[in-house]
Amino acid sequence: MKNFFIIIISYILINANSLIYEVKSISYLKKSLRKLSSGNSFLHYIEGDSYYLNYYYTSLYLGQNKSRQVYILDTGSSITTSPCSLCSSCGTHLNPKYYLESTSQILNCNDNKCKISSASRCSNNKCSFNIRYAEGSKLSGIYVQQKIYFEKINEEKNITNEFFNIPIGCTTEETHLFKTQLADGIMGLNNNENSFVSMLYKLNIIKKNIFSLCLEHEGGYFSIGEIYDKYHYSKTIQYVNLVYKNFGNYIIKLNYIKIGEDKVDINIQAIIDSGTTMTYFPPSIFQAIMKLILDKCKKSKKCGKLQKIQNFGYCSPIKTEEDITKLVENGWGNLTFFFDEDVKFIWMPKNYHYIYKLKENEIYLCLGFDEDKRSTILLGTTFMHGFDFIFDKEQHKIGMVEANCTRNKENNNLNNINNETDINNEINIDNFDADEINNNINNINNITNNISQIDINNKNNNNKNKFNINDDEYNFDKSIIKICYYIICITCILFVIFNIILCKDNYNVIQQRKDDEDIDKFVMENYRHDINNGPISLFNDNI
Repeated sequence: MKNFFIIIISYILINANSLIYEVKSISYLKKSLRKLSSGNSFLHYIEGDSYYLNYYYTSLYLGQNKSRQVYILDTGSSITTSPCSLCSSCGTHLNPKYYLESTSQILNCNDNKCKISSASRCSNNKCSFNIRYAEGSKLSGIYVQQKIYFEKINEEKNITNEFFNIPIGCTTEETHLFKTQLADGIMGLNNNENSFVSMLYKLNIIKKNIFSLCLEHEGGYFSIGEIYDKYHYSKTIQYVNLVYKNFGNYIIKLNYIKIGEDKVDINIQAIIDSGTTMTYFPPSIFQAIMKLILDKCKKSKKCGKLQKIQNFGYCSPIKTEEDITKLVENGWGNLTFFFDEDVKFIWMPKNYHYIYKLKENEIYLCLGFDEDKRSTILLGTTFMHGFDFIFDKEQHKIGMVEANCTRNKENNNLNNINNETDINNEINIDNFDADEINNNINNINNITNNISQIDINNKNNNNKNKFNINDDEYNFDKSIIKICYYIICITCILFVIFNIILCKDNYNVIQQRKDDEDIDKFVMENYRHDINNGPISLFNDNI
């Protein structure tokens, strides 16, 4: 009897340890290692792309119900807002409008957080905003303080959630592009003192007024409060000073561009704008650049049939992935930018190209830059691919360093970083899904049933061999077995309850992300047929 009891207890302990390990590896344990996401910084996944959606976004979860809202990351805008239940003229976006809850607080004009989060506009004693953009779009609304959940990536590449009660925009009116875009809202990241990161800094949520965007053709990383350098190819970050301090746009000085040994003098200002897809040059500069590229292509005969397509710039027809490889590696060539502070930036074809699908069997590989009538250079997301751009708002400078911004590569091997670019990478937002938690709980229940069956079998064996013991001994053993059975059942039930409680909130988060991924997948598959209107350009309100 003693040996039987020891065997059963050992079985529970051995398997319980294994199950605890499995559940811990897939859950968001609060005590997990968070070297990458400390209490005063955040590292997020970036979603979106330069192929179909033509913009990049991140997600926040609002209120007790954790309503997901998707925000375009825009370094040319100052406000962070998305449609709320007070909006009757808002468009249809990726997610429903978020509802104001009983805990939501509409900020009045005298609230200190109104001054932190906005330009102190006031309407009917409500902290409000009303902004018009250069291309005609308009956003109006009020600021609401409520619980906002941030997603943070930890050392083990799991996603944890942390919330803060902070002000955020509640859009009550939107027009033009903002009304028709798929993303719910916009996250203002410009150099204004009231933009999103500056607001977090003023509220002491982050220690440093700094953030970075690391973009690839699909997805990337967004860090807030510190520099995330684990996937930088170089330990040296090149910094160029901003032309203006505390000015809305991030403006740097570009001196000249070299294509091979040929030089194009520029000596004008350039704006870094993640809310704009393409990179735009003034006509005279663009024509000088294209002349050098076309001359080079004519000599090398490796650029394909590079031709001008209306509204899409210069493109080459492609039929296979091999055509893409030839153009990217051996065709168009590098553009080397020379900024102030002797900063040298090499813009490679693998980073500046994008794919344009005109018809089902008519696909083009296009240059990620074009001409525009404005007098400044606009450096959009095509300029940022393959680099971590660091926006240091304290030191008033921009850092640039080549980095591996592709999420699925580093997920495969955290220590194996290469400098290859695969333009057909698939985005894997989650390393696991909700079914894994269900499977583990089911395994626990199966073990409980197996243990119960072992007890029953042993009781039957004891009955068959009871001729070796007297009635008193049999009754004693029967009582011991019954007690052991109850102890085992109670232990297993408590174990299951413990893990259900532990994983309850995180299961909801995982399920939410799984649902969100299904929505994004649906959008990506169906939006490809709507891209004939060309790349989206969200010009900021300060240009």
